[in-house]
Amino acid sequence: YHSSRGYFVRKTAGLTLAKMGMPFALPAITPIIIEHNDVSAFSELFKFGNYYGMIPQIPDESWYAMMVSQNGGLGDRVASFMLQTGKTLPYNLLISYIDERCVKNDAAIIDAQNILVMSVISIQGHETEFMRKMENSGRMFNTWGIRVIGRSGSMNFVPFLLRFLGNVDESISQESYLALRSITGMDPAQERKLAINNPEVMYDFKKFYLDMRRTRK
Repeated sequence: YHSSRGYFVRKTAGLTLAKMGMPFALPAITPIIIEHNDVSAFSELFKFGNYYGMIPQIPDESWYAMMVSQNGGLGDRVASFMLQTGKTLPYNLLISYIDERCVKNDAAIIDAQNILVMSVISIQGHETEFMRKMENSGRMFNTWGIRVIGRSGSMNFVPFLLRFLGNVDESISQESYLALRSITGMDPAQERKLAINNPEVMYDFKKFYLDMRRTRK
């Protein structure tokens, strides 16, 4: 109790002083805010740090610990701060975090845009491993994974997405189509007035991919 109250008093005093134009306490309260994984207070800390040119200097391990201890919504806020300072979550930590959020049915993770941007960076160099992980995962993880792939814009994922396009789960099929449309710039289902998983639609995407490969050679 006393520890929690002591933290609250020090945090509030430091942030109040910063709000009054006296930022000298910010470096002192940074470690305790990190220690308590207090994302709300950290948001204030980061805001004042930006304003006063005193961006908190935080070890990578502390960034990682703060992010993976949060739900999807708060984790996304931490991810936004990490991206602003050029930090990303290592691939293995990212996958473990997403796995945990999926087990807890934390749907916010799917719409977490900053985590999505960070994930595109984190999976680089791990693409094969990432696709293998998706093949053995459930709907929520795959929905998130397909969105990451779509955001990446990488043509190399097209054959993999085509496999999901024919999925019996309509939501997964829809996500795959949106990702393919984002990567290729094509919308064959709309143009042909066909279902998104129609063989002719799949053929158009595959042909585009093969044509692009030949062009690059």
